[in-house]
Amino acid sequence: MSAAPAKLFGVPAGTESTKCKYCPATIYFVRSPKSGGLIPVNCDVDGGSHPTLGAPLFGEVAADGRGASHFVDCPGADEARKRGQR
Repeated sequence: MSAAPAKLFGVPAGTESTKCKYCPATIYFVRSPKSGGLIPVNCDVDGGSHPTLGAPLFGEVAADGRGASHFVDCPGADEARKRGQR
């Protein structure tokens, strides 16, 4: 039996990326629609896409991205959760 697909969260166009402190992943912090708190989102997952800034001068349009909670696949997720609860 295969694992259920990860729930994908929207990442608004223009959201700046950062590197995870616990692994080399590129993540984006977005507001959880449920709690309103910030969650790390990894767009390098099945069905994911990175947001773009767009460059109107070159005809590029800004686009939203989508990805899964990085707490699902980060090896340091437990440590990150503990830090957030302090």
